Amino acid sequence: MKRLLATIIALTMALGMTACEGKDSSDSSAKDSSAIDSIVTDSSASDNSESSEGDKQEGPLTIENGVVVACDKNATGKVVIPEGVTEIGVNAFLKCQGITNVELPESVTKIDNYAFSACEQLTDIYIPGSVETIGVKAFFGCKALKKVNMADGIKKIDKNAFTLCTNLESVYIPDSVEEIGEGAFSSCKKLEEITIPNKVTAISAKTFAWCDSLDEVTIPEGITAIEEEAFMACISLAKITIPDSVTEIGKNAFFRCYRIRSIDISANVTVIGDGAFAGCLWLDTINLAEDNQSFVYENGLLFNKDKTALICCLCESGERYYRVPENVTEIKAKAFYDNSVIAELTIPEGVTTIGAATFAYCPHLYKVVIPNTVTSIDAEAFEGCEVLSDIVIPDGVTSIGEQAFNGCNNLREITIPDSVTEIGKDAFYNCKDISVTYKGETYTYDNIDELYTTQED
Repeated sequence: MKRLLATIIALTMALGMTACEGKDSSDSSAKDSSAIDSIVTDSSASDNSESSEGDKQEGPLTIENGVVVACDKNATGKVVIPEGVTEIGVNAFLKCQGITNVELPESVTKIDNYAFSACEQLTDIYIPGSVETIGVKAFFGCKALKKVNMADGIKKIDKNAFTLCTNLESVYIPDSVEEIGEGAFSSCKKLEEITIPNKVTAISAKTFAWCDSLDEVTIPEGITAIEEEAFMACISLAKITIPDSVTEIGKNAFFRCYRIRSIDISANVTVIGDGAFAGCLWLDTINLAEDNQSFVYENGLLFNKDKTALICCLCESGERYYRVPENVTEIKAKAFYDNSVIAELTIPEGVTTIGAATFAYCPHLYKVVIPNTVTSIDAEAFEGCEVLSDIVIPDGVTSIGEQAFNGCNNLREITIPDSVTEIGKDAFYNCKDISVTYKGETYTYDNIDELYTTQED
């Protein structure tokens, strides 16, 4: 009887131990699965589970179906994304301002829009080649970010991906990248150099605008377009190499790139946008290919082929007293922008519009003769011409744009003809000694705002 009882007790204990082992195994599998498909552990659990491996991950990650969808805003230091995650979701780390470093596994294929936007303490990031797309504003405003290293495999850097990374000094863009979106590296104030991959076919609008420290750029063969404002206000840019494959240089592409001294334009360029080289104060040479069929360059002036449109006058070129050629019927926007030489200008009959900012910030321009054929003086046309004192607005002009004469401090008296039906806001702003006569009424600095509402319906 005693032997039978002992046997029963032994069997019961053995079965109990087997059941316990099965339960532990099941819980372990569940934990491994939940790390990817549901919710990652809280802060204390993360510290306990990873301390033996030396990682410094702090703060919980919420992961749903392989996508990191959120991170605790109080997380600090290094964050390690677990293997198996395939995507960093929209806004996942938005404004996680205590994070300094993120480790991404090779399983990640996408960094979505705004994923790390405004992570102001993030200092560096390695993006593995498994990632195909870096989303819109993915690292926007990461002000402490100094280094970005991308592995081969990435195909697209989307719009404004690294905008306002003001301390970014170094970026390696792999040859696999095919598209760099609009404004992707704009306002990266400390970025000194960039290599553009051969598979990229266009430098998108504003891609490198306001990169204050960028001093040399080589554009690879295969690029066909340098789009609007692509390098605008790159104030340190001194050397730019434009390949023969480029056919289009967009509006304001190199606007205010003060230090560029020369530009090569090949025979294949057919489009040069308004203001493409405006404000390039040191630019004294445009090397235009002799067989270019779209433009003519002579004596510091760039024209269209038949010389009816004046595209730009180099800032350090031209005569002090200049008469625009008689065959010119169009003076492009910003054509004389910030020209430091010109003092007196005569515009020929046939020109109908003085374009936006055409003569803005010409420091020595004191006299302009406008023909009767002009019907429109566009926005900012003479803005910042501080010594301008002699100008007559002819009969036939119907509109004066916003801030057209803003900051023309020496402008004392001006008569606006009755033909004018539209006077834009602040057309004479900061003209402190101005006296404007319009339709029998006189307007001074004290009541000039009333002039902007004196328009026919």
